[in-house]
Amino acid sequence: REFMPLTAMYSGIELKNKKVTILGAARSGVAAANMVVRLGGTAKLSEFKHELAVQNDARELHPDVAKEFGGHTRSLIEDSDYIILSPGVRKDIAPLQWAAAKNIPVIGEIELGFLFCQAPIIAVTGSNGKTTVSTLIAEVLKKAGRPACLCGNIGRPFTNFVLDLTEKDFVVLEISSFQLESTYQFRPHIG
Repeated sequence: REFMPLTAMYSGIELKNKKVTILGAARSGVAAANMVVRLGGTAKLSEFKHELAVQNDARELHPDVAKEFGGHTRSLIEDSDYIILSPGVRKDIAPLQWAAAKNIPVIGEIELGFLFCQAPIIAVTGSNGKTTVSTLIAEVLKKAGRPACLCGNIGRPFTNFVLDLTEKDFVVLEISSFQLESTYQFRPHIG
């Protein structure tokens, strides 16, 4: 059974007092969990690897985030209002099947950021040259006196920055195919 996408309109998702489980504890998962906490939700982070394997990223985790390492617990997944999928987490894993069985919406970290982003987004994807083109665009914007936030697949998670951006900023977002797989409403201003 395919997992259910989140169908909320851009500003229609409310995370306050919601239980949100993030699958994957690398940089993007940690950033998404921290964003959920900032929005008043209860964030739970679930990682298949043991804590030592992701300890460098996990040290940035907000202290209010519940976490489990070394596998995914069915009860943790099923007791969620939403599931956020980190890039690179496979779509055929059991936790997504458990979520689908309970009709729990699943989206990716990029989609989560997009649903709360006030700034125009310039997205760059493709097989080669993403980092070079993204960096060049951000530098051109900065030289033109326009505030630009370079993030995404470049190693700076989108959800780390999105809540601090305004409509006067620009987001230059490097996007991998893995990140695009878990988007549904993502529509950059320029792609």
